[in-house]
Amino acid sequence: MTSRPKSDKKKSDPEEFEVLDVRETAKDAENLLRQIRKYLSKGSNSQQLAIGGVSGWVTGYMAMKIGKTVATAVGGSLILLQIAAHKGYININWSKVNKDLEGASRKLAQSGSDPSVPQLLDKAANYLDEQAEKAGRVLRKNKQGARRWYHRFVYGKDQFELQPIHIFYMGFAGGCLAGTVTGIVL
Repeated sequence: MTSRPKSDKKKSDPEEFEVLDVRETAKDAENLLRQIRKYLSKGSNSQQLAIGGVSGWVTGYMAMKIGKTVATAVGGSLILLQIAAHKGYININWSKVNKDLEGASRKLAQSGSDPSVPQLLDKAANYLDEQAEKAGRVLRKNKQGARRWYHRFVYGKDQFELQPIHIFYMGFAGGCLAGTVTGIVL
């Protein structure tokens, strides 16, 4: 729910707000997404691949452009801070910074010398090694059974069946890669 100030002619109380109900807007967006998914599921493989590729390309391209903008803004602000510090607008108390860093490094060294931490790490490593060995034995013993288990676990079926949405996902992934490369180049 969002709110905005009332736009009455009389503005007696600046704290009065009109509450807008956005549930209808959310339902409309949900219905639109359902319609798009229904449309995609009825389309041919080439249509799904094309729609997935185009939407992936747009996503990748926009991610790269937005990422470049954010990186430029962050880098530019760091450069401005360095220039301000060099010109004297910002004064840094280096002795306090060094004192705080030394205190933090002492605490880190003390926690690293705690004998319980390496023991805990060794126990975790041993447990993971045992589990990996068990999984390896099961996989070597019965590859087909493991494959069926994987398909049941991931897809809910014994065999993998290519669904129409998988074509869309492949197109989206390829388009996203192409959009990212395009965003880097341009």
